[in-house]
Amino acid sequence: MNAPRKSGKHPKAGAPMTGAEMVIQVLADEGVERYLRTARVQIMARVYGEFFHARGPTAELRDQMLGARTPQQAYEGINWLYGAM
Repeated sequence: MNAPRKSGKHPKAGAPMTGAEMVIQVLADEGVERYLRTARVQIMARVYGEFFHARGPTAELRDQMLGARTPQQAYEGINWLYGAM
């Protein structure tokens, strides 16, 4: 998709965009952000699923890696998902 137009000008005529055109542009720009964020959520769900449901030596390594983390560090690791957008 196209990069956001911040000028409020119509790209071809140089005239100001109408309110409807601005809404369409904002929704298009938001769609790109949502598309990429959704992809990240799906990829990380698969990664975390395998990581947290591991068994055997993989589970032991996971426990060693995460054992020293504080709750705050754990929250910081997923802040991109649940924090402010």
